[in-house]
Amino acid sequence: MSDIKMNIWNREFNLEVYFKTYADSSPTECQEETYKKFIHAKDSIEKSKEEIITYIEQSYCEQLSEKIVNIFKYVIPKIIYIPKIEEKRQVALLCDFKFDIEHGLAVLFENEKFKEVLLQDGIL
Repeated sequence: MSDIKMNIWNREFNLEVYFKTYADSSPTECQEETYKKFIHAKDSIEKSKEEIITYIEQSYCEQLSEKIVNIFKYVIPKIIYIPKIEEKRQVALLCDFKFDIEHGLAVLFENEKFKEVLLQDGIL
């Protein structure tokens, strides 16, 4: 594991980077490539903000007292998670989430493109 300083939705974060590996092994070449390409996918990461807002407004509308203006009142990025998948470049941005503190939120990217928003249990 390592850390990276990264701009997510116009705010700087120190994110932990976690590569899912077998015990006592290093990340694969595919995982390393996935990581390098993801950190440069700034447009896809920026666009994911609107998808997250839509997800929260649709899934948690009863808990919202107002329209989401500041995403950081609800979601805080914490970890870049790279699973051990060789067929595609998949990354999950794991976030603390106001409405599910125990499980958190995962923003899934595939081949540097936004794929979906789900609870972290769905990716871990």
